[in-house]
Amino acid sequence: MNTKEPRVMAPVLLECYEDFKEFANKAAVVTYRTEYFDSPFLDDSKRLRRLILHAVGVEMDGLPVTFKYVFEYGDLMSGSTGWDEQTSEADRRMRSMLEHLQAEYNLIKGTVETPQHSWKRLAVAKS
Repeated sequence: MNTKEPRVMAPVLLECYEDFKEFANKAAVVTYRTEYFDSPFLDDSKRLRRLILHAVGVEMDGLPVTFKYVFEYGDLMSGSTGWDEQTSEADRRMRSMLEHLQAEYNLIKGTVETPQHSWKRLAVAKS
């Protein structure tokens, strides 16, 4: 094995959004993917149900590491409000997160290819 080839690691799943933002500051790029609630009605507004974030290319000990954070509407579920209020609040918070991320970081909608050769190119581009 060539010792100069970068090693690839699986994304590190974070439980805290504040931790994710710290790694996003050091990332080559931050990507996001959204998922929405399904509705049978065409006039319903789309409500976010999941926001998946990746901080890609964070250099740690010479390795490009990816950090992942997932925010779901279920994270806000409580018995004190109804389903509509809970999903509206989750949608509002996730959209607010996206606005902040777009203002602060190199944010791209979509995903990064995961084959090893893609990670090698990212590691070379970062150096």
